[in-house]
Amino acid sequence: MLVIGEENMIYIAVCDDDRKVTEYLCRYLEAQNKKLEAVSISISVYHSGAALLLDIGRGSVFHILFLDIEMVGLNGIEVGQLFRKKPNGDDAIIIYISGHNTYFRELVDIGAFRFLSKPLKVDELEQVFEKALHQAVKYKNAMTPRRFAFKLGADIHSICTDEIVYMQNRKRIVSLYTWNDAEKSPSLAHKFYAKMEDVAEQLPEEHFVRCGRSNIVNLKYVQRLARDSFVLRDQVTMVAVGKTYKEEMKKKFFWYLGG
Repeated sequence: MLVIGEENMIYIAVCDDDRKVTEYLCRYLEAQNKKLEAVSISISVYHSGAALLLDIGRGSVFHILFLDIEMVGLNGIEVGQLFRKKPNGDDAIIIYISGHNTYFRELVDIGAFRFLSKPLKVDELEQVFEKALHQAVKYKNAMTPRRFAFKLGADIHSICTDEIVYMQNRKRIVSLYTWNDAEKSPSLAHKFYAKMEDVAEQLPEEHFVRCGRSNIVNLKYVQRLARDSFVLRDQVTMVAVGKTYKEEMKKKFFWYLGG
């Protein structure tokens, strides 16, 4: 189950000048919102591309957009092109809706996530929305800074999880490595006493994996998965993958790369 905090609510815009379509999508999304126990979604409806862009210009942020292509005034292609130039526009998920399947080149150029044909079909909508929500949550969690806390003597220290490359445990002494920009490689930053189970609980599951009894690695710093280890960005450092973890690591690394 995907879990995000309330502060990480997923914001969705529905933009179509056909009110029947917006009503249908809103009913569907509201029904989904009731089913998603750990994820909250907020829905905003627009009946013109100009109104949507006006709100975005005023600071509204959206993670998923349902955009009709054929609209009076600005069409969906034009709205998408303008939206991509806005702050955070590159990372939002755009799902286009149209009664005509003749816009392939334009949709590719804009980076459309999926295309839905009118009239909308609930089974197709469910498949597309599930994938879009999963991707939006993954991105939103990745963009939300989190901190890892550990104890050194009597003092509590913390570090942003994005700075952690990997951690290794030897006889309950955890070695924490961060990325050294000058050397372009990981370097030892801290050593502290802890159980790996307690360490793992603090780390976001979106990009941290426990690849052995004593190893945890941040997939953001992984270049590739070799036969029995993760090879990091410097192409030299390797974090061992336990025999019983291999198949799970293949799946998680593939999921991380492909979303």
